[in-house]
Amino acid sequence: MKISMRISLVFLALSLSISAARGQSGPTIQLTSGIRPKSVHLGENVSFTVSAAGVEPLSFQWRLDGKDLAGETNSTLTITGAERDDEGDYTVEVRNPEGRTISPPSRLWIVPPSSDIRQSDFVNSTGVRMPYFYHLPERYDPGRRYPLVLHLHHAGLYEAAVLDWFGNKPGIIRYISYRQQKTDPAILVLPTHEQNVGWTDADVSALSELLDRLLSEFRIDPDRIYLSATSIGGGPLMQLLAKRPNLFAGAAIRSAVANIPKAEVPLMKHVPVWGFESATEGSYTRTFIADLRAAGGRALLTVYNSGTHSEAVTAANSAPHIDWLFSQRRGQVTLPSLAITGRTLETTYRTGADFLDLRGSAQGFAYPVSKVSWLNLALNRRGDAIGTEAWSAPGIPLAANRTNAIVVTATLNLTWVPVEGTTTFNDTVSVFSSPLQATLALQGNQLILNWTGGVPPFRLQRSSDLGVPAWTEMGNDLTPPLTLPKPAGIEFFRVVGQ
Repeated sequence: MKISMRISLVFLALSLSISAARGQSGPTIQLTSGIRPKSVHLGENVSFTVSAAGVEPLSFQWRLDGKDLAGETNSTLTITGAERDDEGDYTVEVRNPEGRTISPPSRLWIVPPSSDIRQSDFVNSTGVRMPYFYHLPERYDPGRRYPLVLHLHHAGLYEAAVLDWFGNKPGIIRYISYRQQKTDPAILVLPTHEQNVGWTDADVSALSELLDRLLSEFRIDPDRIYLSATSIGGGPLMQLLAKRPNLFAGAAIRSAVANIPKAEVPLMKHVPVWGFESATEGSYTRTFIADLRAAGGRALLTVYNSGTHSEAVTAANSAPHIDWLFSQRRGQVTLPSLAITGRTLETTYRTGADFLDLRGSAQGFAYPVSKVSWLNLALNRRGDAIGTEAWSAPGIPLAANRTNAIVVTATLNLTWVPVEGTTTFNDTVSVFSSPLQATLALQGNQLILNWTGGVPPFRLQRSSDLGVPAWTEMGNDLTPPLTLPKPAGIEFFRVVGQ
């Protein structure tokens, strides 16, 4: 049996391409921090700087959303007193006598001042007080439903410190940037603690009840409730996903430092998650994503080859996970998607074969897929597929009489920051291998043919010569046992299933 698989991933934001224009060998652009996406409050100053190399002279032209910015022809672009209309995707075209190169888009988010963030208070049914901060769209309309983002912060923050944090770290409120509020306004809620303590199990219960209060108080789109977390906030995020898996449309986790029992992960397998982590820090996020994939979930994972915990958190802000998160809808995994031809109504495919052939295609961010690989968790066997955008994986071994969870993963050499690493995306197919086993017994002048395993419909074939077999069909859609007349000479029989 062949199962044809197709992985497709089309993102809404950045396309990381810094090669010269087709047919030319122009200057090169180094992806330094100077060209990294940035977030600033309204009225603040900000600059982008491009580092380029190549045959002199080099000339520069900065653009906002693809349109030339008049007079901005230096290697550094400075914006003084950022205004709402300054928000968007910035690129720079670098030219020299040999050609031209355009940088990847660098998003600039312009966010409201911290004074626009409102504070409220919540006490749950057991008396746990949970202060929280929130922001409503500027033109909040009670007749319209809005997406909700619930962000769980890292360690060291509590009620008295959060507003200062908003002022110093504008990146966390990019969910309510002015362009976001104009095109797809959302409600942002940031729960916290009375004191400088970590998240507890009692907090998770309070968070769940707080969500119910928000759903009753504001006009929230029930199909667009999102979770976001950083560091120690990753633990309660996972617990909320397990506690109320049918509530959320998607989640983003930056360098979690907590995890949940593996047995709880299948509860949330239908919720798409994007995780970020450095290879040099704890593997909580990587473990969670691996467990999620093994359970049949679809997840993205960006791993940086180097960097500290805090550096990984900062690096994650450069990835287009906000656009990705807002593109998700509850019960509909928008990105990535995978279609299986054949028995699409079954959650687990059944086969009588000992091996499986998979094939499909993979795309992500309009950037080359470096490899596609597979892992059969039942056997702990893995291998690389043949090809990338169009790939095939023939002869994947199956464990007999077991459900084989086969995780297919596409890899991009892409992190959106000047740190090497990868971003992977996946889907998982479950295959139950049930090899067909037949027995043949003589009872008087009759043969009793019986079999177990395999996948119907079953066909019976016979041949009188195995040296050069010519199999003759004896029946279709058969069920065991079969009674056959005793042959006059030597006969061979075989049962053929799916």
